[in-house]
Amino acid sequence: MSKPVTSDLLTGFDEGELYVFKRGQLEHVERDPDDNRRKVRLTEEAYQCAVTVGKAMRQRLGGYKPEVSLIVSAVLLFGTTNDEAVQ
Repeated sequence: MSKPVTSDLLTGFDEGELYVFKRGQLEHVERDPDDNRRKVRLTEEAYQCAVTVGKAMRQRLGGYKPEVSLIVSAVLLFGTTNDEAVQ
């Protein structure tokens, strides 16, 4: 069972910021100000399809493994530029 988080445990941390646990300590994760990506929820089926496409691409790209977000972005952009897919 988890214990409630008290305010004294949160001293030194900012709400809404990211932290990573390293060497027994929580360290603040700096956000890239040029990163304009958005978080989008995917269904499990869509995620697995993107993973499958990524595995196929990896063979053709000589071992390079593209991120799922890159694959989903490429498929979405292709779909919006393909007149048949839009209809």
